[in-house]
Amino acid sequence: MGRRSKRRRCMGAHFMAGARVIEQRPRFGDDCGMYATFRKYRTAQAERLSRAVNEGFARNGPPAGLVAYYAIDTGDGEWASFSIFETEEQARQSTVDAAEWSREHVAPLLESAPDIVAGRVVVRQVPSA
Repeated sequence: MGRRSKRRRCMGAHFMAGARVIEQRPRFGDDCGMYATFRKYRTAQAERLSRAVNEGFARNGPPAGLVAYYAIDTGDGEWASFSIFETEEQARQSTVDAAEWSREHVAPLLESAPDIVAGRVVVRQVPSA
C-alpha cells in the first residue's frame, strides 16, 4: 500500500442493507476541512425551546463559517443541536455564542448545562449528483 498524503481526507462510509453491505466509495479527493459541534440539552419544554431558538437565535442570521445547522427534538426530554463550520475557531465561537444566548433567553427552559461534543469532521457522505 502506498503512503497516504499528509493532507487529511474524508473517509468513505459503509452501510448495511439487509444482509448485504453497500459500500460508498471513499471520496479521497475531498478534504473535509470542517468542524462540528453537537449540544444535547435536557428540557421538559422542547416545543418552547424550539420556538425560541427559531425565532431568536436562528433569526440573528448565520454565524461566520456556518455550513449547516440542525435541531433535534427526541420527544423524550432531550433536545439537541448539530452545527457544522468551516474552521475550528468558528465552531468554538459558536459554542460561546450559544451559551451566552441560552443564559439570556432560554435558561428557564433548560434543566442543566448541555453535553457538548466538538471536533473535526472525519467522515462525510453526500448524495451523488
